[in-house]
Amino acid sequence: MEWKLFPKEKPAETETYLISIMKDTGHGMYGFRYLALYNADNGTWHKYDAFNGVVGEVITDHITGWLPLPGVLIS
Repeated sequence: MEWKLFPKEKPAETETYLISIMKDTGHGMYGFRYLALYNADNGTWHKYDAFNGVVGEVITDHITGWLPLPGVLIS
């Protein structure tokens, strides 16, 4: 899978995605990956608790890209 550059490419569906975030720590930039929910209706990314299905606050840090998640393995 290849990263989709954001905001150049935006997801078409409201769904959870793996995102790449650059965060200013005050001592430089820090990059990390995070599982987030994208709201396709209004174009916002949200913190997401997948264990409880809770949609949290809007992510305001710099999102550089996103990846769709693979399907769930049911066995």
